[in-house]
Amino acid sequence: EVRPQIQEQIRQEKAQAEASRLAEEIAKEIKAPADIDRVGKARGLTTGDSGLFARDEPLAGLGFAQTVANEAFALQKDQVSGAIQTSQGYAFIALTDVKPSYAPKLDEVKDKVRDAVIAAKAIEIAKSRAAAMAKSTASSFETAAKAAGATVRSTDGI
Repeated sequence: EVRPQIQEQIRQEKAQAEASRLAEEIAKEIKAPADIDRVGKARGLTTGDSGLFARDEPLAGLGFAQTVANEAFALQKDQVSGAIQTSQGYAFIALTDVKPSYAPKLDEVKDKVRDAVIAAKAIEIAKSRAAAMAKSTASSFETAAKAAGATVRSTDGI
């Protein structure tokens, strides 16, 4: 009965061991920042530039990867990391630029501010509509759904 689960676990363990072996092999080939692109291209791996980021920001291509961010902030300029395990596999990074933190000018963050305001207002509207629906459902769920333009359906077997 548990054969498929055991087989899947063994496959995952073998894949992890192979990924670890490959990461160690690649680490021997990467000594300088330029090696990352060269080795990645030769092996058909994805490479990219994360751009500047703060410790608590997501990284391009990796999302929130705290171990990678911690390593990036510990590296010296033009230094290369070893293999860093992430939720998506292994990563190698090189620090190419350091920019001290500063308060950006409005022109630099205008789009981010606009998007944040739109998202905040959308959440407020959704909350107020949900509250209004919750209040009106006290008398009749079907009536509240109809007023909101929704259809009430029953699902069997749940």
